[in-house]
Amino acid sequence: MVITTLMVTLIMLVVWKTKIWWIKTFFVVFAFIELMSFTSVLYKFVQGGYLPLAFSLFLMIFMGIWHYVHKQRYVYELNNKISSDYVSYLVANPDVNRVPGMGLLYSELVQGIPPIFSHFIANIPSIHSVLVFVSIKSIPISKVILEERCLFRRVEPRDLRMYRCVVRYGYKDKIEESDEFERQLVENLKDFIWHEHLMSATAEQLRSGGSGDLGAQEEIQFVQRAKDKGKERDFWPSPEAGFSELE
Repeated sequence: MVITTLMVTLIMLVVWKTKIWWIKTFFVVFAFIELMSFTSVLYKFVQGGYLPLAFSLFLMIFMGIWHYVHKQRYVYELNNKISSDYVSYLVANPDVNRVPGMGLLYSELVQGIPPIFSHFIANIPSIHSVLVFVSIKSIPISKVILEERCLFRRVEPRDLRMYRCVVRYGYKDKIEESDEFERQLVENLKDFIWHEHLMSATAEQLRSGGSGDLGAQEEIQFVQRAKDKGKERDFWPSPEAGFSELE
């Protein structure tokens, strides 16, 4: 409880920018309550007061182990991420099929392609025609506007139809249901494709009839067709969700 009070006080000061007198009031009230509780436990330590302290110690050790394992998993993904060249090699393998549909592969890795992808291909030699590597992150601001929520990057080469996406949420943002999350992700992907083609189009291409716009429209239509293939499956988006598909 003491650690929680200190952390909330720090958040009120640094993140929420709360007025200082509110922070002082909160800290004094809750610190007094926790001090009274702690002294009562110490006063009856032999008669059983040690049990809350032992339970708190157990929880702290458990949370420390959980944090360590969580961190080591992220470090493993970071140190073993696969390159775009290796992805091209996997896709070029004649034993690997591109099937109609849109797939989402979840990972906590913000940059690069997670190593789980190569394991997935080794066990199931099929890749959806459009594949998005998704990472969901919470950032220390209150809200993220919808236009800036999804950050996309393309996995080269272009004809792979693979993308990386970081979905950012503020601490006051409401997490959408699966259908709405899918819709927003696909719409943001279309916007990314359009702006990428617009930025990469040369002045000569624009003067000769806008071939860059034509390429963008073709890719956007390809993504929409991939999404519309078959019936969409419901899922709850989270970093632990692993692989999901929209097909």
